[in-house]
Amino acid sequence: MNQKQFDIVLTMRRIEGSSTDWLGTAVSGSRTTLFYALPVEVGCWWVPILRFGIECLGAPALRPREFSDVLNEIVDEIKQTGAKTVS
Repeated sequence: MNQKQFDIVLTMRRIEGSSTDWLGTAVSGSRTTLFYALPVEVGCWWVPILRFGIECLGAPALRPREFSDVLNEIVDEIKQTGAKTVS
């Protein structure tokens, strides 16, 4: 993570406590948007951790449909700012 820049990171790695873990710390202050997949009974909810490098803990978790819409908005914003995306 320290050798390359990523615009969007999706992780299933558990985020503990009320602050970001090493992954959030590693990309904090960058242009990276970080989401954590919170497993629920059927599927998962997406928890925003960082948005464009700014901590957003406490923001509501997103259901898959909501997450899809937010992810599309983020990708559009990345395209508008000319940032490179990683597949």
